[in-house]
Amino acid sequence: MIAGNFEDKYNSKNPISKILVNGFLASFDEFVDMSGSPRKILEVGCGEGYLTKRLVDRFPNSRIFATDILICILIRQSKVKEQE
Repeated sequence: MIAGNFEDKYNSKNPISKILVNGFLASFDEFVDMSGSPRKILEVGCGEGYLTKRLVDRFPNSRIFATDILICILIRQSKVKEQE
């Protein structure tokens, strides 16, 4: 069993969530702007991939690797099921 929570925080109607997410995204974009033109990017903890998409749009010529523990758990569980 995989448990966790998911909230569509990027499209939330909650005004507090909107303020928090917009502040985070502004900080993220500022950080990304300072990074120059990286050839490779590793995103650890990509979750639903929202920030990965922003990176792909911002750096179309960069090689972007994105991973999340959930993906690793799903792959491992898939292999366990195959062996049963």
